[in-house]
Amino acid sequence: MKIDLSEEIKDLDGEVLAGGSAGRLLAEYMMGVSTRQPVRLFKLAMQLLDEREFDVDQEDVELLSDMVEKSSLPNIMKASMLIKLGR
Repeated sequence: MKIDLSEEIKDLDGEVLAGGSAGRLLAEYMMGVSTRQPVRLFKLAMQLLDEREFDVDQEDVELLSDMVEKSSLPNIMKASMLIKLGR
């Protein structure tokens, strides 16, 4: 599956939220989380920071989706990311 989180997240009025693209926000969040899979998360974060479409397997989509759902990010950011991840 290909994912692309390079778009910036917008609020309900269509204004771009601060912090950069969905991929950058997720990558920065991922690097601050303690996990049993630090190398896997680091590699995914680097791909997200590249800001272009890339291939992931279903396990990676589930991992990223789970991280987004459990994060303390605002719901508007979570929803945007989850939609882009096909959830």
